[in-house]
Amino acid sequence: MPELKAIYATTYANNVYNMAQQQGSLLYGHVTHIDMKGEKRTIERAHPTKAVRFEGTAGDTPNIQTKFSRRILYAHQYHWGEMLDWTEEQGMNPIVDPTGPITMNGAYAMGRCLDEIIISRGLNGISYELTETSGVVSDETPVELPASQKVAASYRDAGESGTGNTGLTLSKLIKARSILGKSMIPMNMPGQEVCFAVCQSQLDDLLKSDKVQSSEYNTIRALVTGEIDTFMGFKFIKMAEDLLPLAEDGASGVRSCFAWLRSNVVMAEPQAVSTTINTRPDKCNAWQVYSKLKAGSTRYEDGGVVKILCAE
Repeated sequence: MPELKAIYATTYANNVYNMAQQQGSLLYGHVTHIDMKGEKRTIERAHPTKAVRFEGTAGDTPNIQTKFSRRILYAHQYHWGEMLDWTEEQGMNPIVDPTGPITMNGAYAMGRCLDEIIISRGLNGISYELTETSGVVSDETPVELPASQKVAASYRDAGESGTGNTGLTLSKLIKARSILGKSMIPMNMPGQEVCFAVCQSQLDDLLKSDKVQSSEYNTIRALVTGEIDTFMGFKFIKMAEDLLPLAEDGASGVRSCFAWLRSNVVMAEPQAVSTTINTRPDKCNAWQVYSKLKAGSTRYEDGGVVKILCAE
């Protein structure tokens, strides 16, 4: 059996870690990352306060208490593994080669896991909140994305004719942008992004929109073909169809797409992607490749995420 050198295992682990974040995950670079230890972390949110008018030269100093609420970020564990038969001719090649199929599969599996966490926990999932009343912290309260943060599958702008569900349209993009704008979360601060996760079908729908003008058509066509990734101020991120959920509220053939502000979706990794390679004596000393991570995601505020429902 070829010797399993430590440098092989270290090289493989580093390749999986880097590729999982940079190539395997499509959303990892479009959310805010925070530090975290343990199973959960609270995220403090200060509510806005208001200044009062100054009355006279010897008035009392106002004591305007800042109200806080807290979102909770839970982290969960995920893992992946594969075995290599030491009797096969390729030997260590699948592990040594950073572009080999084993390396790529491990990296993409962990990267897709990161995306699933962001979508299911940060964009589409239920957030958990601690509220304080008269100085007493309440129990954890589940908070779903409000109906006001959703664009219906049948949404049409004023003056548009027709009934029934539609795919992704310019009207839905404008509506999503408007909802995010009304949240008053700064859109132009350094490092901020206005992101939009879609599948190929939704990009194709834009080309069919009755509202598309000649100049917009050329821009959308470049977006569909991947030549550009921005339109109407959104950073478009094309996802695989099995990552964005279907059947919202029992409606078949309806895709859930998401628009969000980068600062508003947070992710923590108490245990970043780590990989080991060991032999299994109980499996004839076959090499076992094993990757694991511990991560979670949540919304900082509901106003910074919009779900856009699109018929397919």
